[in-house]
Amino acid sequence: MAHLVDRWHRKDRTRTDRYGKGLRWQVEWLDSTGAKRKKSFQNKDLAEDYLTEVRYEIKRGVYRPPQKTVTVDHMFAEYLTQGSRKQSSNSNIASRYKQGIGPMIGSRFIQSITRKDIQAVVDSWIPRYSIATIQLNYGTLVGMFKLAVDEEYLPKTPCTRVTIPKSVPERIKPLTVQQVTKISGLIGDAPYPEMILFDAATGLRSGELRGLTWDRIDMHHSTATVDRQMTRAGKFGSPKTPASNRVISLGQDTMTMLDDLRSRIGEGEDRLVFHLNGRAPSHETLRYRWAKAREAIPGIGRGWHQLRHFHASQLIHAGFSPVAVAERLGHATANEVLQTYAHMWEGDSEKMAAVGDSILSPTLPTPSNG
Repeated sequence: MAHLVDRWHRKDRTRTDRYGKGLRWQVEWLDSTGAKRKKSFQNKDLAEDYLTEVRYEIKRGVYRPPQKTVTVDHMFAEYLTQGSRKQSSNSNIASRYKQGIGPMIGSRFIQSITRKDIQAVVDSWIPRYSIATIQLNYGTLVGMFKLAVDEEYLPKTPCTRVTIPKSVPERIKPLTVQQVTKISGLIGDAPYPEMILFDAATGLRSGELRGLTWDRIDMHHSTATVDRQMTRAGKFGSPKTPASNRVISLGQDTMTMLDDLRSRIGEGEDRLVFHLNGRAPSHETLRYRWAKAREAIPGIGRGWHQLRHFHASQLIHAGFSPVAVAERLGHATANEVLQTYAHMWEGDSEKMAAVGDSILSPTLPTPSNG
């Protein structure tokens, strides 16, 4: 059976010749083949935890010797091959790993990584990265060690009871109608002003806007079908999520604006609605244009996503429900809308108070004049 050895003291509490050298506590046991196994720890609690795990696995007959050749770097390489992530996503994950994870624990065997090691890695990120980046990096660690457990390299993940910084949701301050009008006047020549106004009127994502084609515009029913987007590589790609597939209604003024734009610049390649010499404006071009407008109009926020926030705010102020807003924006659930825009419904509290009064008023005595 497995047992715990104090390498610094004998049973009579006298010091051994190893006293003060190396890791003090050692778990020793015989595996299913009869071979003697050892694993050392500096901390007695960790050693006892590991001893409990080994005894439990031996009792169940599921023990498998640690695979000492499997490093964290190796596990990460295996993790990247899992799932159906896009190449760009894997590149971003690999970049973050090389900066924040690999240098600290990449060369270590995964069996040697403890919860305290994971916490130390996370703590090292706090002065260096934003909360969002820390959460993404930690998500990579969780995924890697979950895979290690699934592949039976580890009995359990060390990513437990780890404290990570929590982000405080930022309250969206939407653009005003006046600001949208000013942006459209400063953004440049066609198709940029029309893109600003169409985005404000529909709430499309930037990629959805750049990838919109005339065969997706129904002039008779005044609708636009959103079932793909233009990637940063300048190619059509699948929408962000399955819920992003939707058909949105367009107002008459919006349809008139589109028709006028087509009469002036024609249709682009693949029948693109918004184009420059036939090609969709790049993500970088739109970002540059917005930055120039921002210099002239302080406080408009970063990027074209502000127009999506603006459209959502207009729908909310018009009295539409979270479900309706979610369907229009292409969110999977109303909860996604509430997480971002719940504060915009705050004005309903006065209306709800009035409803409460209307319930009580018939039961209250009429005030006397005397």
